Amino acid sequence: MAFMRAQGHFPVPIPGYFKGYDFFNANTKQAYEVKQDWKSRYSGNLVVEIAFGGRPSGLSTTTADWWIFHTGEEYIFMQPETIRKLIKKEGLRPAKFVGKGDVKQKEAYLVPVKTIKRYAEKVHTL
Repeated sequence: MAFMRAQGHFPVPIPGYFKGYDFFNANTKQAYEVKQDWKSRYSGNLVVEIAFGGRPSGLSTTTADWWIFHTGEEYIFMQPETIRKLIKKEGLRPAKFVGKGDVKQKEAYLVPVKTIKRYAEKVHTL
């Protein structure tokens, strides 16, 4: 959110847990979901979750206008519909695994960072 403030925007965080998105930008009246994935620097992939514990989550349930992937080195801005199109066009298949710190299985696409960046609306290097 500090990045958004530095750009002259007024992000409003959503207190507590809210499934739809993480914050709302008062300037643009758009909702943002932030996905922090620092492991992507080593794995080369970003995790795009679609289910957790057998229930829809992530991309399946988002109401955000924008997703921001935070890799620790850059912010990658994408609209959820662009992510869905990328998955279909690239013929990606979901993987099932239990993430570090999780107790339930998640279903997610492992999307190469290079592929995400090709489709991204904006990439901001830190």
